[in-house]
Order: sequence, then structure tokens, then C-alpha cells
Amino acid sequence: MGQQCGVIRFLTYNSATSYFMWKGVLMGFDFDLAKQFAEEHDLALQVIVVPQSDSLIDWLKSGKGDFAGAATTITEERKKIGADFTIPYIEIPQQIISNRRDAKIRDIQDLNGRTLMLRANSAFRESAEALQSEGINVKIITADPEISYERIVNMVADGRVDATIVDANTAETGAALRNELVIGPVVTDPLPQGWMVTKGNRSLRTKLDAFLREFRDSKAYARKVNIYYKPNANYNKKLVEHIKPGHDLSPFDGLVKKSAREYAFDWRLIVAQMWQESSFNPKAESPVGAQGLLQVMPRTAQDMGYSPPLFEPRRAIGAGVKYLDWVRKKFETDNLENKLWFSLASYNAGIGHLYDARRLAKQLGLDPDIWFGNVEVAMLKLSEPRYFNKARYGYVRGAEPVEYVRNIRQLYLAYTDIKPGDISNRRPIDKENHLLAMQPASMTLCHKRHWTPPSDASLVRLPMNILRLSQEVFCSPPQSRNR
Repeated sequence: MGQQCGVIRFLTYNSATSYFMWKGVLMGFDFDLAKQFAEEHDLALQVIVVPQSDSLIDWLKSGKGDFAGAATTITEERKKIGADFTIPYIEIPQQIISNRRDAKIRDIQDLNGRTLMLRANSAFRESAEALQSEGINVKIITADPEISYERIVNMVADGRVDATIVDANTAETGAALRNELVIGPVVTDPLPQGWMVTKGNRSLRTKLDAFLREFRDSKAYARKVNIYYKPNANYNKKLVEHIKPGHDLSPFDGLVKKSAREYAFDWRLIVAQMWQESSFNPKAESPVGAQGLLQVMPRTAQDMGYSPPLFEPRRAIGAGVKYLDWVRKKFETDNLENKLWFSLASYNAGIGHLYDARRLAKQLGLDPDIWFGNVEVAMLKLSEPRYFNKARYGYVRGAEPVEYVRNIRQLYLAYTDIKPGDISNRRPIDKENHLLAMQPASMTLCHKRHWTPPSDASLVRLPMNILRLSQEVFCSPPQSRNR
């Protein structure tokens, strides 16, 4: 530990559990714990991100860091090659995850005749080999070292890989965020994860052990586990429970309509976003500090002219809608519908990651001006090292903004069924330019006055009655039908 210079170096990977940036905030389970340890010992934390193709243990042994960890399973093999482990900070079982279109893997016996692709130098290979030794006829393919866990999971979701083994929390979160994935049986007992120090560094290991032992007994520990290891509550169940025809969409419809009219948004879209963000709880506060009904970061609210806190509904809605409008103006495209999806994705993940996704989409031969089936595909790939290592804003949990946009779109369409025709067709006149500004986003779903489902409609899997009835909201009836 660099006590003389007051710095302690932590080696980790960019990953959804360990270390990443979200809405401009650095976070991750390993990062949060390492930061708290450093603060309690009056040290500055230096985070060193190790390439996915390299071994944390090798970097640790070469003196590039003081301690290391990235949801690292404690194994005898890793101890043999030069690492001492702290006490465990969590125990996680390993679980099968596969593609929903393939035959479901309900139990261990269903693995007979199947193929598992596994991360190189991971504890998952040991688990798969143990299954083989028990008589399970499962084929094992070891991925190239540069292929990350996230990329393997994406390959399973895309149907390019049969199945894989991941930590159970990764399986649950992946299945919650991507409909193509389905979780299978647990293949191990809960396995301990912890941090590593170089062999013989008893002083640092003792201090880390004392910190982890105390932290595991705290309420803060349970909150961290829920943040990073538990998937979000089932969205569709929440959706069904709160949609009630004949009632207001939310307790805040009046406030939303006022702000939405000022910035030319369909108010039902803002209500859908508000449900996604806070489930209409004005006191909601996220782990990274986002506040209120639209979960605006305090710094962002300040920039929008709203001093935090944002737990008063009027101010929370005003700040959120103004920020969404600010984001929308950053995109120079005439495609108003996709400008809306870009704005929502940026609101969720940060505009920098959306810029990265559009650049990557162009490099991949996709359309950088279309969200569904194009930029959203690139956003998913920004969780893979071969892409995020070259991205200006780095790693992003791409499945979250993808699901965020789909959920809001799904709920928005449902709201237009409940409140048909309840829309402001114009925004206020721009007094400076004397021009009408942007049409409501929903109007752009029309083509030549006839309603046509967007090309991505199949991704949402909405009931046909919603899609059919939404025609009356999104478009004026074709003239030929009125005669």
C-alpha cells in the first residue's frame, strides 16, 4: 500500500459489476468498496483498468497495483499462480444461460449434447469440466482471451453461441434486460468472491479483511448488493398493474401537461418516462443520487436552473422535461421519431455513450440515424472490450438504455390507447424565428397520412389491439376512409 505517497492502486476490469461510468458517475461494486476502504484509511484511490485479455494476477505480480478484483472467484488455481485472497465479500452460484429460441435447459441432464462457450482463464471452465467428470456429455469451447463475459452473453442472445455459464446475478440481469435470454439450472454451490493481493502482503490483506468483515455486517452492504447484483423488478408486471382505463395516467398529469406543452412533447410520453424512472414516487432517489419523479442528477438540475433537491413534483418534472429538451436539441437529424429515441437513450445512459453508439453504428455498416435495429445494436456492443476500448466514453451497460427506450415506447403506445386523441398538435411559436418548431414525436410515425407500424414494431411485442387503436392517435384518418 502506497502509504508514503498517500495513494493505493486498485486493479480491475471495466464491467457491469465492478467498474463503469453511468450518467457521468463512476460506479461499480468493487469500485464503491475500494473507494470506501481508501477513504477510511486517508488514501487516494487510483483505479487502473486492466485490458480484458490480460490477467489481473499478472498485473498484480508485476507490481502495477496494490490489490485487485473484478467479481473474482476465489479458487485454489488462482492461489497457486501467485495471489492471496481476502475474506469473501459475497458468495454467488454459477448458472446456465441460453437462447430462448433453443430447447430449454431445465436441469443438468439437459446439457447432454449441448455446447458451452466459456471465458478463457475463468472459474466457469472448472465448473464445466466438473460436469463432464460427472458424466454429462457437454462440449466445452474456450473463447479467445480478448472475448469478455459480456460479449459471450451477447453472442448467446444473438443465437451465435448455444449457451454459457455465468454468475447467477449476471444470468438474472441478462435475462431481465434481453428477452432472447433464458436462465437455466444452477451448476455450483454459492462460490466466494474477493480481492487479491500479492503473496506475502499480510499487512494490506489484514486491513482489507478487517474492512470487508465490518462492511458485510452493515446496512450499506445490503444496499450495494441490491444495486449491483439484483435485476430490476419485472417491468411488464408493474405495467399491467398500474394501467387503468378511465383513470388519470398518473397523479401528476396536470403538471406534466404544462411542462410538456412548453417544450413540445406529447405529455403521455413524459408520463411513460416518469413511470419508468420512478414509478410515480416523488421521493425516489437512485444509488448515484438522481432525484425525484424523472430522476435528474443534482448537477444536471442545477445546469437546468433547478436547485436540488428535486423531491417536489413541479420542480422535478420541470427539470426533467427541460433536460430532455436540451438533449433533443443536440441531435442534428430531420428524423423526429429517432431523435426522440436518441434523446431517451441519452437521458438514461448519458449523451456521450449515445455519440459513441452512433459512431460505432456507422463503422458497422448500420444506420447512425435510426435507433431500433441500428444504433441500439451498436449500444449493446459497447459492453464488449473490442468496441468500448476504442470508444471515447468507454464501457456502457448497453442493455439498459436499449430496454429503457423499448419500455417507454411500449408504455407510451398503451397510454395512447387509454387517452386517444388527447394530444397537443403544435408547440408554441418560436417568438424569435416566428416558426413552428418540432411536431409532436408521435406524429412522425405516420407516412403520407396513413399509419404504418415502424420497422421495429416486432421488438416490442405489443398486443395487436394496441397497435391497431394507436392508429387513431398517431394519424388523422385517411381521407379516402371518410368518404
